[in-house]
Amino acid sequence: MKHFIFCLLLAFLATATFSKILCASTRIYGFIFDAGIFIISATTAHILITIARHFMPKKNIQDLDKKAVFITGCDSGFGHMCAKRLDALGVTVYAGCLFPEGAGAAQLKAAASSRLHIVPLDVTRDEDVRKAVEYVKQTIGDKKFWCVLNNAGILSDLLLEHNSMDAVRKVMEVNALGTVSVTQSFLPLLGDESGRVVCVVSIFGRVAIPFCVPYCMSKHAALAYVQGLRRELQLTSSGVTVHGIEPSVYRTPLSDSEIRIAQIKKQLAGSPEDIQKKVNELYIEKYKLFYRRAVKFTSNPNENEVVDCMIDAAIGSTPKPCYRPNVRCLVEGWLLKWIPTAVVDWALTTAARILASDLLDTRS
Repeated sequence: MKHFIFCLLLAFLATATFSKILCASTRIYGFIFDAGIFIISATTAHILITIARHFMPKKNIQDLDKKAVFITGCDSGFGHMCAKRLDALGVTVYAGCLFPEGAGAAQLKAAASSRLHIVPLDVTRDEDVRKAVEYVKQTIGDKKFWCVLNNAGILSDLLLEHNSMDAVRKVMEVNALGTVSVTQSFLPLLGDESGRVVCVVSIFGRVAIPFCVPYCMSKHAALAYVQGLRRELQLTSSGVTVHGIEPSVYRTPLSDSEIRIAQIKKQLAGSPEDIQKKVNELYIEKYKLFYRRAVKFTSNPNENEVVDCMIDAAIGSTPKPCYRPNVRCLVEGWLLKWIPTAVVDWALTTAARILASDLLDTRS
C-alpha cells in the first residue's frame, strides 16, 4: 500500500506538470483552471498506476508449506481450480464441497496431494459450517490457518416476475449470508495478528442488469460486507486483511446453458402455479437460445484470470483490497463510477433488448 501511494503521488506530479506545460499557452488561470488540472492529473495517475499494477509480476509470501487455507465452492469452477493450484504450491488446502462424494471432489482427490482435505459444506447450513470449523481445528496440526476464501455462489437469471420468493431467498442465502456465516465462523481461527479473508463477489455487485437482479442483489450485499468488514478490522487494529474479487462473466459451470436450464426447471418445479404458466416449455427453449447468445457475446473463456487474483489475494506478498481480473473489468468499474445513471440504464436495457428479443416476444 505504501509503495502504491508513493507511485500514485509520483504519477500525479508528473501528470500535473505535463498538463501545466501543455496548457501554458492558454490564458485560463485561477482556481477553475488549477482544479481542472488537479482532477485530470489525479484521475490519470490513478488509472496508469492501476493498470501498471495489474500487469506487474506477483510474488508470494514465504513458508507456504506452513499455511492452511479454507475454500468454499470447490466442486467446480474457480474454487476447484484455486484449490488445485494452492495445493501444488505447498499450501494445506481445505476444499469445501457441496457434493463431497461427487465428480468434482473425486477429481480434486485424484489430482491433489495428501495435503488437500475434502470438507462437506453447504454454506447455508449452520451445522455444516460448525463441523467444518471443528474439522480444521482437529486436523490443522502445527500449520497456521492463514486464509478463508469465500467462492461458493449460485445464479438466478430469470426476470424478477418469474422468480419466486424462495428462489430469491436461496440466492441471498448462498451468495451473501453464506459468505458472512463462513467468514464469521472462521475469523477466530485467523486470530488478530495476521491472516486474510478473501471473497469472490462480482462486478455485478456494483450494477444491476436485467434477467439477473437477485444475483446482483446478493453480490451487492456481499460487496458491502467485504468493504465493511475490512474497515472494521482496520478500526480495531487487527492484522487480518480483507480482499474482494470482482469478475464479470466467465465460462464456468454457472454459464453452461444446459446446466442452467436444468437448474431453472428444478427451480420452477417448486414455484407458484402462475409463474409456471408464464415460464412454459416454449419460453424455456427461447431462454436457452438467449442464454447461449448472451454467454457468447459477454463471457470470457480465461478462467485463470480470476484464479490468479484469488491466489494473489490469498498468499500474495502485496495483496490489493479490490481485484478486477482484466482491463475490461477495470474499465467497467471506472465507467460505472462516472457515467450518469440514465445512460447506464439505457445501455443495459438496450443490450438486453437486443440479446433477448425473441424471449421478450414470447413473453408478450
